[in-house]
Amino acid sequence: MTCTLYICTQMHSIATLAPNLATQATYRRAAMHASMRFLLRPKPCSQIFPISPLTTQLAYRPKVHYFTPICVRLRFSFSTQSPRLDDISSLKRLGSEACKKYKYPSTLMSSVRHPFLSLSTSAKPPTPIHLQRTFIYRPFSSSSDSETNMADKRNMPSMNTAEVHKIGLNPRQIPTLSYTMQNIAISFATMIISTISLLFTASVILPLSILRSFLPRERMMLASEKNHTTGVDGHAPRNKVVLIVGASRGIGFNVLKQYASEPDTVIIAASRSIESLRKAVIEIGDTVATIQCAQIDLTASKKQLVDSIKVLDRQYGPITHLYEVSGISNHLKATSQWGLDVTLDMINVNVTGTITSVLTMYELMKVRKYGKICVVGSVAGLYSPANMISYAATKSFVNTFSSSLRVLAAPHGVEVVTVQPGFIDTRMTKMMRGQGSTVPSNEFASAEGMAREMKMAVEEGGAGVVCWPGRQGVQMHALKAVNPICEEVGKFVSMKMGLSGRKIT
Repeated sequence: MTCTLYICTQMHSIATLAPNLATQATYRRAAMHASMRFLLRPKPCSQIFPISPLTTQLAYRPKVHYFTPICVRLRFSFSTQSPRLDDISSLKRLGSEACKKYKYPSTLMSSVRHPFLSLSTSAKPPTPIHLQRTFIYRPFSSSSDSETNMADKRNMPSMNTAEVHKIGLNPRQIPTLSYTMQNIAISFATMIISTISLLFTASVILPLSILRSFLPRERMMLASEKNHTTGVDGHAPRNKVVLIVGASRGIGFNVLKQYASEPDTVIIAASRSIESLRKAVIEIGDTVATIQCAQIDLTASKKQLVDSIKVLDRQYGPITHLYEVSGISNHLKATSQWGLDVTLDMINVNVTGTITSVLTMYELMKVRKYGKICVVGSVAGLYSPANMISYAATKSFVNTFSSSLRVLAAPHGVEVVTVQPGFIDTRMTKMMRGQGSTVPSNEFASAEGMAREMKMAVEEGGAGVVCWPGRQGVQMHALKAVNPICEEVGKFVSMKMGLSGRKIT
């Protein structure tokens, strides 16, 4: 027996609506199959979502856009002779609840059909539900549904922007002969500089690194704190006091968990939302370290942000470690369309707020001759698709600023580490995948692994830049060596491939 449930929605709702519907149904019934696969056409690419347990297949037609109205057909196959009334009502109720809870522009159609596929005279015990979902691409038949969804469509930004989807090549974009020769010269110079860099690293830095590996760990830790005083009582700080800005989720939350098991450690978990922080701390449970929650809003004025950090330093400090993790992208909001306002918002948080908190802490640490600062940039700041224009630009600033600050801060006993994450499984990258990113799921590393690498670099020293996953960092740093013409072509090609999705950010 099968039950067929029709849901009117839009293309962007499928990836989240159907999994949530099926996941809730799982708790009502027995276990289902445990994998979920999306096939994107005309460019095949598989993405494995951590939704369990079901099996499905989704095909994008070339002319079906992100906000195209469609009808979704959910077919539930039962191995029982006939469906119980509560089974059918449960399916309808779960569909309605999912649409309401996740605020989808969706209408659950009232008709539920359950034609009998086969009849069995023998009495068999019920077995787990087998779920098959078929996606039907067609406009809404109901006029009211169509009007509602078309209104939503007008209020939401189009993913089919001309900048991303049109080629627009014209003869004026063909490089001139002199510009091409200049790029060839740049490539030759890059090869020479890269060769010198390789020889210097292999002949000078590598032997020193090998020698360092034989030194006792205790001696390295002692060297880290030698002559580092607080400027208050003339003694080195007894305990670690770790300030994590952006600790409520993602990488920052996992950094919080890395320090939670350390005794004699005070963790100041800071975020814009105190409520999110409390939920995060509750999720961790009992800890050896002392955790204090604080509100820090990177969008606040310079004076407010500086005062907030100084108050925390006086109240819980002196602060010995700063992890600046916060950052935003309009990937997080489906209705946020790229433009001047979005760009200024990203600059305000990713650049102004980040640098204000970092320099405020640096000035305090410089007086004490001791401190460790870890700033999160991104490999997108090294090389990125053209449609990551504003986000990549802000992260490029952070990469450059923090790596230069490392050199300037070294004489004052302050260590600065730049973190350049690749594709990490966070809330932002989940949204990016939902917006059409073609990056395979196995390329997304865990936020926990990223946090572990960050802590290791900060505590052990000797690492100015942390790229993780390492393979992605190597690739992005290598792409920095391309000449301007190839850089422009690469940005265009990677945008067309949809590596960062179809949204401009």
